Amino acid sequence: MDKNFKLRALQPKLHDKISRKLKNGGELMNQAEFLWCDVDAVIPNPKNPRKDPSIKTQEMQSIIKNRGWEEGITVYKRGVYYIIISGHRRWHAAKKMGVKEIPLYIVETPKDEAEELERLGSIQSGQVDWTPYEWAEYTYNMHKAKNVSYAELAKKFNVTPGLIAARIRVYQYYPRNEIEAKVENGTYSITSLEYIRIWIERLKEFHPELVIALGENMVRQTMLRKYDNKCFNSRIVHDKSVEQAPTNSIIEFLTNTNKTLAEFQKELKSKEKEIQIKNYKHNKRKLELTQKEISRLGKKYQKKDVPKILTALEKLEKEIEIKKEYLHELMSTKKTLV
Repeated sequence: MDKNFKLRALQPKLHDKISRKLKNGGELMNQAEFLWCDVDAVIPNPKNPRKDPSIKTQEMQSIIKNRGWEEGITVYKRGVYYIIISGHRRWHAAKKMGVKEIPLYIVETPKDEAEELERLGSIQSGQVDWTPYEWAEYTYNMHKAKNVSYAELAKKFNVTPGLIAARIRVYQYYPRNEIEAKVENGTYSITSLEYIRIWIERLKEFHPELVIALGENMVRQTMLRKYDNKCFNSRIVHDKSVEQAPTNSIIEFLTNTNKTLAEFQKELKSKEKEIQIKNYKHNKRKLELTQKEISRLGKKYQKKDVPKILTALEKLEKEIEIKKEYLHELMSTKKTLV
């Protein structure tokens, strides 16, 4: 008894299941036909977000071997080949087992790329087995193919528009090889990757020359290493310290992949406090010298010097008012910092 005969014999009710599917409507109603087909005539769909059909293949092979084909593979015909819509892992498992024929549901060929993507998603979404990265890729492709808004996609996928935006931007911004594996194993999240992207955009806005000098690729890869080292959390999206930070401080932060964002912010505040205190002392000393000059001018002068002294006094009065306002500001800032 050959292997294919044995596998067919294990599912006496498969045709009943097919009949029920056809009667129940949906993708297959009035459009699908069933047949057993040469496995080599079946081709995986290049638009399928799941790039690795070998996931859990041993488990899938065991199910096929022990239970038979409980579900056919959904395909559409293109020339002499059949393109998979649903069932990539079952197809891969069958290939690995050396199975020659597999059961197919043949459905109508999609009218365009947008429809094909929509059908891929509508069939696969119920299985809840796509990774966040695969969902990001699928969301991006749907947005591009159908040219629909984030709000429309959010409603379709039952998620927030913010998550839709994050999926699309993250997929566009990061090279696949930099993030896919870590998104799949849970080390990275789509949301945190979006927050890092926003931080880098802020850095580009306030320090464009620095980003050009270092190269955006280097900045992005450095921030990913910092993400690996847990140097920041989700609050990075609200970080505004890079707006006023001196270039040398930012370079120090980026070149030390173990320095946390909190440490960077603390150092900036400390340096800012030192500068403010230094300016306060400098301006206080300058005011004291001004007061001494006024006192000196008031003690000894000749009649011919009066116009000159009056002009000097007017200038000093203006400067004193300016310095007083500045000192009041500094005193207020100093109290806040202490």
